[in-house]
Amino acid sequence: MSDREQNAWPVISIIGQTATGKTDAALSLANTLLAEAKIKNILISGVDLISADSRQVYKGLEIISGADIPAGWDLDKHQNLPFQFFQQNNGLLRLHGVAIIQADLEWSVGQFGRLVKSVVKLAEKENRVVILVGGTGLYHQSALKNDWQLQVPPDSITREKATAMTVLELQKWVESSAPEDYQKLNESDKSNPRRLVRVLEKHLFTSKNNLRNDRGSSLQINSQPQQMYFGLKSKETDISFKIRKRVESRIIQGVFKEIEKLISISASDQALTTLGVSQIGQLMRGEITKEECIDQWTQAEISYSKRQQTWWQGKDFVKWIDQNDANWLNQLQTIVLQELFRYNQ
Repeated sequence: MSDREQNAWPVISIIGQTATGKTDAALSLANTLLAEAKIKNILISGVDLISADSRQVYKGLEIISGADIPAGWDLDKHQNLPFQFFQQNNGLLRLHGVAIIQADLEWSVGQFGRLVKSVVKLAEKENRVVILVGGTGLYHQSALKNDWQLQVPPDSITREKATAMTVLELQKWVESSAPEDYQKLNESDKSNPRRLVRVLEKHLFTSKNNLRNDRGSSLQINSQPQQMYFGLKSKETDISFKIRKRVESRIIQGVFKEIEKLISISASDQALTTLGVSQIGQLMRGEITKEECIDQWTQAEISYSKRQQTWWQGKDFVKWIDQNDANWLNQLQTIVLQELFRYNQ
């Protein structure tokens, strides 16, 4: 029995810094994959793309978060999936994880993992290939893990109580409730209310469910697929140039309406920290000029792209494609298809 008969298709991760065109590359790869599978008589019924981005999940922030929803794709829902998704009319391609929750809600790596597992489980049944695409490295590397700590749900009572506390009061609460977990935090985490609340939620959840020594998961998929990583790299000067052009484009596209709506509701801290929100807000209040807004937003995006690069440094399981090569897209498609189709042998 071949590997393909035993397991699901490997999950493909397309990674890289912001503005390297990961989504467009993934879409092109998906179409090429389906065409080549048809030629080789390999049964693949479709491709599911999942956005691995912690801000593109929010409805109403499609412009400022850079959610690349292909034109003409329709919203749809499947009974075995927790959220709506976008798809082409023929259903061959689906896009998950974009514009799926309201801006007043929180989103976590655990929730993302549950979304991925549900898509992978359905893809296994329907013989589809899954592609993760996006810049949040933690999401890629945690997507298929079955660590129970990633599955701890938000606790509304704990969060409501924490909002009325100072950081010092919150620190004392965590230290008294979960002293061992508190001591493991670095100084930055100890000063981060969201991180402190998350420690409390995990402690309360594990105590209630007696999971301290249980590393199992209630969200098993039929077979654990492998994960293949392919990265896009480019010159820093090229990335910086593309970032600025993209920022300018988003302002033209109507990002002000998104921010006006965002500030009119009780948006989550996570939504409010989307890159560009602070700068656009200052511009709307007349605190900075349009040019200063563009400069500051661009610099924030560049700083983020450098953090993305740092995350992937030294990870030798990533196969990198240099975009300075004129044929980089063909190289990406060739190497991915070679790696993928060998599971059909």
